[in-house]
Amino acid sequence: MCALMSAIARVSLPDRGNRGWLAMLECYFDDSGTHDGSAVVVWGGVAGHKFYLDQLDAAWRARLLCPCDGKPPIKKFRSYDLEHGIEEFDGYNQGERDLTRRNFRQVIVESSASVIAWGLSVRDWDQIVRQWGKQPEYTAEQAVFEKSVFEIVKSAKAEGEALSLQFDQGRDTDRLRNAIKPTIEAAKNEGRFVSYGFLPVAQTPALQAADLVAYEAYRAFVPLLSDPKAEPRLHAKRLFEDDIFSGAAQWMGRKEIMDAARRFGQSRKRAVKRAKKERSVSGGSAAPRRRP
Repeated sequence: MCALMSAIARVSLPDRGNRGWLAMLECYFDDSGTHDGSAVVVWGGVAGHKFYLDQLDAAWRARLLCPCDGKPPIKKFRSYDLEHGIEEFDGYNQGERDLTRRNFRQVIVESSASVIAWGLSVRDWDQIVRQWGKQPEYTAEQAVFEKSVFEIVKSAKAEGEALSLQFDQGRDTDRLRNAIKPTIEAAKNEGRFVSYGFLPVAQTPALQAADLVAYEAYRAFVPLLSDPKAEPRLHAKRLFEDDIFSGAAQWMGRKEIMDAARRFGQSRKRAVKRAKKERSVSGGSAAPRRRP
């Protein structure tokens, strides 16, 4: 199987160069597979410093004016619409749809922004975590969203940089904001500024690029449910594995979820054991020992 689908992937970010220790890392996220009945849920997007994201923005806007030879300008790029030839892509034949997807993919690749994506098997998560692990409220989408935010914050910390997280305005919900808050607060406590916001996709090329990334990751992850060695289609390969580009994607299927649940269970047991020991040493509420 290709490296793209490895269980543990490194988030690779463009070199900071001479921009200094306080450079701002920008990240734009979108989701795919969050509809009812989806077997896979994904959060993914693009990340980089302002210089790279500005390049992407300008090139993307230019491509919107000419999505494909012989076709009129479009207002925004949406992968689902392109895949099915609807809305602004109505009338595109298969060849034109493939070429359009390639054109926008190349904008991302040539910008030198980083591509990142995380995906989960919903069925396996529901069974292992929500049912067996007795956490019915902890959904697969919540888990993969928290994972994506945690990993990008960790990467920003490693780079010693502040971080800006931006999401689709259409996903601005109390549930999503509540999932972000713990990570944001933890980062602030370490003295690093982390901001987040929700922007309109139609006016934000980087979010349209995030849509493309999340959708291609979704299309690449779905076949893994039935065949762990399944290869992604060409568009995903080029997006994540281009020689001049560093991208990363992480898939959690049944095995990876089981491993994660096992590690979490072991960690929780150690924490309970430490707490009992501390109460015993401090003479707290630990139960008295029985005489033999």
